[in-house]
This record gives sequence, C-alpha cells and structure tokens, in this order.
Amino acid sequence: MLVLALTLSRSQAMSLRLEVDRGDMFCLFENFTDTKPEKYTATFYILDGGDTHNVLDFYVKTPNATNDFDTDQKDYAKVIFMPEEGEYKFCMDNSGDWKLVEFSLYPVLRRKDERRLEKIISGDDSEPEPTMMEDLIDGIDDDLDYIDEFQLHLKQRSSRGLYNTVNLHHAVNKWSLMQAVLVIVTTLGQVFIVRRLFRETKGPRKQEITT
Repeated sequence: MLVLALTLSRSQAMSLRLEVDRGDMFCLFENFTDTKPEKYTATFYILDGGDTHNVLDFYVKTPNATNDFDTDQKDYAKVIFMPEEGEYKFCMDNSGDWKLVEFSLYPVLRRKDERRLEKIISGDDSEPEPTMMEDLIDGIDDDLDYIDEFQLHLKQRSSRGLYNTVNLHHAVNKWSLMQAVLVIVTTLGQVFIVRRLFRETKGPRKQEITT
C-alpha cells in the first residue's frame, strides 16, 4: 500500500496524477487543522489502465468515522464534504490491472454559506434579509463555483483524451514503421525472386546454343 501525505492550505487546490499498480491500494492523507469551516470537493478520474473496463474502489475515511464515503468499481467519483478537525484518508483500491488516475482536492464554499457558518459559530441565530446587491453577488458566486467544477471535470476528461491521443500516436508510429519495414523486405524479396527467375530461364538457352 502506497501512502502520501498532503499539505493543503486554505483556498488552495491540489491535483495529482498517479499510477496504481495491479492489486495495490494508494492512500492520501490530509490533516485539516483550520478552524474556519470550509467545504471541500474530492474527485478522482481514471485516465488509462490495463483492463477493458478501467474501474476501482474509492474510500474517504473521516477522523470520527461518522461520515465515511465509499464507492465500488467506478471510473469517476466526486465527494463534497465539510471537514472536521483531524486527519482524512482518501484511498483508491485497485483490484484489477494497473490504472493511471488523476485525483483532485479543492475547497468550495459559497459566500452565503460562509456567512451563515460564521453566524452559527458566533452564536447569532438571526437571519436578516439579504440586500439586492448581496443576492446578485451570491448568484454570481454560485455561477462561478459551477463553472469551476465544470472546468475541473472538462480538464479531467481532456487529460484522458490527451493521454489516449499520445498513446494512439505512438501506436500509429510503431505500425507505420512496421509497414515500412515490411514493404522494404517485400520489395527486396520480389527483386530477388525476379532476378532468380531470369537467371534460370537464360541458363538452358545458352546450353542449347552451344550444343
């Protein structure tokens, strides 16, 4: 089992590309010590692998084991959680052939949720009506969060497409080289056979003329 410890500060995203070998488990640890509440999103996406259907098991273990998350045999998964103080464990269990995986962990917290959580922490239960400007800013913030998540998903899909394109390019180069070698060998073989046929047909005629 491979283990990797992460150091992730506030408002900082982390993305890793790693290879999980056959029958291996890769675990990443993140210690959340920031007292300010913040929502996080953890995702994984399989770029390539040795199986026909590349899937693996994904686990998220919380410090108190109260909000654990697990998904079986998936090629993509996303977990949104509000971390407690303590160490979180993110594991990818590969029961099949090797897998190339991209893992991302980044904070996502909308402004209105942040204001609400700050009031809860301070003990203020009142919820005043937001102004028109606050509603407008919240709407823009929600749209930006949605765009960020959509861009991350597109980035993961484009990474998989790029990886497949590079592999296909190498395969085409190998196939082209094999075809070129085969054409050269075939051409030389045809020349050798034709020359041998002409040599065999000229031999008996010369003997008949001399007799």
